[in-house]
Amino acid sequence: MKKYISILSFLVIALGIQAQVDRKKAPAPGPAPKISLGKYESFTLKNGLKVIVVENRKLPVVSYNLVIDSDPVLEGEKAGYVDIFGQLLARGTKSRTKDQIDEEVDLIGAEFSTSADGVYGRSLKRHHEKLLALMADVIMNPTFPKSEFDKVVKQTLDGLATVKTDPNAIASNLINKVAYGSNHPYGDIVTDSTIAKITLDDIRNYYTQNFMPNIAYLAVVGDISKTEVQPLIEKYLGNWAKGTPAKAKLTTPQPPSSVQITMNDRAGSAQSTIRIVYPIQNKIGGPDFIKLRILNNILGGGATGRLFMNLREKHGYTYGAYSSITADKYVGLFTASADVRTEVTDSAIFQFIYELNKISTQGVTQEELTNAKNELTGRFAIGLENPQTVATFAINIDRYKLPKDYYENYLTTLNAITLEEINEVAKKYILPYNFHLVIVGDRAAVEKKILKYDSDEKITFLDAFGKPAAELKPVPAGVTLQTVLDGYLNALGGKDKIKQITDVTMKGKLSSQFGALDVQTIQKTPYKKYDVLTMGGQVLQKNVFDGTSGKTDGIQGPKPFDADDIKDGKADAAIVFELDLDAIGVKGTLLGIDLVDGKDAYKVAYVYPSGKKSFSWYSVKNNLLIKTSHIEKSEQGSVEMVSYYTDYKDVKGILFPFTIKSSIGDIVFDSIEINTGVKDDVFSIK
Repeated sequence: MKKYISILSFLVIALGIQAQVDRKKAPAPGPAPKISLGKYESFTLKNGLKVIVVENRKLPVVSYNLVIDSDPVLEGEKAGYVDIFGQLLARGTKSRTKDQIDEEVDLIGAEFSTSADGVYGRSLKRHHEKLLALMADVIMNPTFPKSEFDKVVKQTLDGLATVKTDPNAIASNLINKVAYGSNHPYGDIVTDSTIAKITLDDIRNYYTQNFMPNIAYLAVVGDISKTEVQPLIEKYLGNWAKGTPAKAKLTTPQPPSSVQITMNDRAGSAQSTIRIVYPIQNKIGGPDFIKLRILNNILGGGATGRLFMNLREKHGYTYGAYSSITADKYVGLFTASADVRTEVTDSAIFQFIYELNKISTQGVTQEELTNAKNELTGRFAIGLENPQTVATFAINIDRYKLPKDYYENYLTTLNAITLEEINEVAKKYILPYNFHLVIVGDRAAVEKKILKYDSDEKITFLDAFGKPAAELKPVPAGVTLQTVLDGYLNALGGKDKIKQITDVTMKGKLSSQFGALDVQTIQKTPYKKYDVLTMGGQVLQKNVFDGTSGKTDGIQGPKPFDADDIKDGKADAAIVFELDLDAIGVKGTLLGIDLVDGKDAYKVAYVYPSGKKSFSWYSVKNNLLIKTSHIEKSEQGSVEMVSYYTDYKDVKGILFPFTIKSSIGDIVFDSIEINTGVKDDVFSIK
């Protein structure tokens, strides 16, 4: 059965955007500029809502940004309901439906969004009262309609499909798991099962316990004064009832006592996603907050950082290597990261540890300190050009109990920091041998090489959602690759009927983030294939293989198949891939029994003539193909393409899957026809 992979991978590869790297040198050392902070006014409503007003007359616009300062919530087995609450907030009030809210926003040309942390709106000055009235209705009178709840749940579940194949999303889940643990809100991981347990009562209870004026800030920025806006805010939000917010009892995550490796196996991956992480105590305005910003700038804050200069410029392991030290009211996080070629994974880890140890034991140079100060001074000055920054500073002063003149003295404090102080925080906070090493990559290729870095030489393997990865079970006696393939072919309809197929034409729709796309695939024996992906009649991607040569055409222009595409052409064009592996030059290996959505499946590895690897899973129960996976390489990096095959239907005695679900989009075939007399000119390479 054809895997339909290439037509899906186009969406990632052809429309991918490669991040541009800023490789400019740090600004030359020089005195910090004189900075004048913008002015703001403030007042507090009787219900406790604190309002910050930053007047800026440059443009006739006004923005309202409501920030809820609630404690983080341990969602546990219902992880995901806080985010769903944020999405539902603007989907219906006591007097407006979602459509009516959307229509009002469009009529005044406003920006409007909601989240679990608050509400944001921006409009022209002449419409700002209408915007404020709408915001107040959403804030005070949400109804959380069941129909909208069901939509958001479905959208969330659809979005989770991408996590299974996105190495960065997988790494984030593993970081949450190992750095914070299951008893801390930051350790919550959203899965299909946690979403399934969420009810509307969870949403309503969160609103009641966490969305209230006495723990909220409203920043008003733009062409408006305190005198103008205060009566309006009192009018529309003065009746918002205060409450008693829920209080969290939080543990304090600690760094591990040694290096501990946690890995997600991404078989066949050309890259390893490396993350070195550990929790860190670093609060905004804390005693070491500014020092840690300087330190991180030197270590891995950009293209002039030590990590970048080592792993990219010196060794060429990666496009970029960076670090971050986040500040948080409860617990921050140190992260050093890079996506490196699989074959240099162990070498890259060595260089990470080398740089961490070097900066921790030897500190930084005066030149590095001066350059970092100048760069951070410039960023601070540029940030002040945005009036929203002034509002954020005002909120931070109250929220984090900072001195009133904290930001006025920020640059003075920054420039007074000494080399000795930076080296002290480097020694205190950079832990070269006490961290979690999270890797998403090809286990078979790197496990033995990286085992030496784990303190007990035992790597923990987790799935994409932080749960223990299922190890393959051995197959029963007598089960071989050939018996698995024979079982699959018999389940489809039998070898004799399959051999009678001369051509197949499939037409359907691909639902994706780009909208509904039309898909057509035509195959003809022995090894000819035509794929086309269109949207609104425009050809986005077309692939043609005539048995010996091929060409890709579309919005990126025509391009002949490369050498590897030609080598694998027969395998990709075969109507039933498994019918004769020798004829298409593919080698298969039965690896064992794996779990696919909780059900046993035979896992088979295939190696194509070009060396490309793919994996297929065949149901132990009914022998049908239920899943495939392979790594698609491009200039933008490697993308794991995973597809699930369902809804098998009989077409003249042969079963075909009419639905293929993947992380890129779902194909639903409207029609599949066989032996219609497809002409050879369909596969002509022009």
